[in-house]
Amino acid sequence: MKQVSEPVAPRAAASPAPLHLRLATAYADLALRTEATPRTLIFTHIPKTGGTTLDHIMHAASLTQRAAWHRARGGIYGPLPDALTTFETGDRSRLATLDYLTGHLPYGVHAHVPRRCLYVTLVRDPTAQLLSYVRFGAARGVWSRDASIDELIRAGHLIDNPQTRQLAGFRDRAAECTSATLATALANVAAYAVVGTTERFDQFLKTLISVLRWPDIAYTRHQVGGGSVDPDLSERVAAAAQRYCALDRLLYEAAVRRPAPWSADQIEGSGGRGQRQQSVLVVAPPIRIAGRQYGLLTAAAFDNGLWPDVLKQGGSVEIV
Repeated sequence: MKQVSEPVAPRAAASPAPLHLRLATAYADLALRTEATPRTLIFTHIPKTGGTTLDHIMHAASLTQRAAWHRARGGIYGPLPDALTTFETGDRSRLATLDYLTGHLPYGVHAHVPRRCLYVTLVRDPTAQLLSYVRFGAARGVWSRDASIDELIRAGHLIDNPQTRQLAGFRDRAAECTSATLATALANVAAYAVVGTTERFDQFLKTLISVLRWPDIAYTRHQVGGGSVDPDLSERVAAAAQRYCALDRLLYEAAVRRPAPWSADQIEGSGGRGQRQQSVLVVAPPIRIAGRQYGLLTAAAFDNGLWPDVLKQGGSVEIV
């Protein structure tokens, strides 16, 4: 993709809301221990963990690298077509060419990919994830805001311990999720190169920028629910999370205890210092660069052109 060297002003809809960009930079000293290529990065996208934001960033980054990106369409444990089924019935010849593979896929898809694979994922506080599920369904009229979470579980709209199930490689939503399932999930997670948390998304993103040699990333979040949450709903969700997401809680706490999101077995370096790069990849739908919702700018064009324009419109840019 051609870089733009001159200042570029953001183009947005009439009377746009102030734009708040986060500028994620690279860690100065992180690198993969083994630079074997070709390699397929597999992003295990657990629903309601911030993965849609990462998907947009990853797709844009793949375009700057002229790399092959594929998202398996569909869902997991829900009403959408099963993502793994759509993946398994897709074009098999493409698997040997994929640089990035993402989707609501269970752990284990590397068995279908002929290349060396690098796994990454995001996990989230299970109470916050369940609240996001409930609000998402209510906002789209799938159920009412006052719906019983117990009934949503019984009706199959929601499922217990979804994060543990997905990372354990479970496909059968009717299978019981037990402590053995958690042990399998934790063993699988040990093979991941990067395991981030939604609450520390920027640290996770900075790691990917560093080891995948992406440019700096200026982004806005995608599909993030807004507005206040009434206390009654928060209390009901918190109580339900204790009943239905106890194993997810243990999985999440294990991720939080990691000294860093990256695996020291696969990635070397301390990640102690950030470093600006010569290019900035802007991934923000309200901004149009050459007619697209993303664009690769020189650092000078971003700093002297886009950044001041965002501030003039009442927005902000935060380096993370």
